[in-house]
Amino acid sequence: MNIVKSVKIEVILESIQVERFIEMLEEAGAHGYTLFGNISGKGQNGMLDHNCRAKIFANSYLFTICSEEVAQNILPQIALFLEDCSGSCFTSEVNHLKL
Repeated sequence: MNIVKSVKIEVILESIQVERFIEMLEEAGAHGYTLFGNISGKGQNGMLDHNCRAKIFANSYLFTICSEEVAQNILPQIALFLEDCSGSCFTSEVNHLKL
C-alpha cells in the first residue's frame, strides 16, 4: 500500500464542451478522469434541472487526480478553456491510495 499526495481537479462545464475539454485535459498530461453527465444544481445563474433533454443546456461534472507537476501544467489551460465557455474549476490536495 502506498499513499501519494496528489491534486484533485474538479470541473463543472457545459456538456456540449466535454469532448473538447477531455482532449485538452489528455494533451496536458492527465491520464484518466471520471465524468458525470447531466448534473443539476444551483449557482449564480440559478437552478439547472438534471432532467434537461437538450445537451446544449446541460452541465457535466468531471474530475481527475494528478501529480502537482501535471496540475501546474493543466490549470492554466483550464483557465483559458473556461474563458470561452461557462464553468467552474476547483482544486484540492488529496491522498491517493495506490495499491
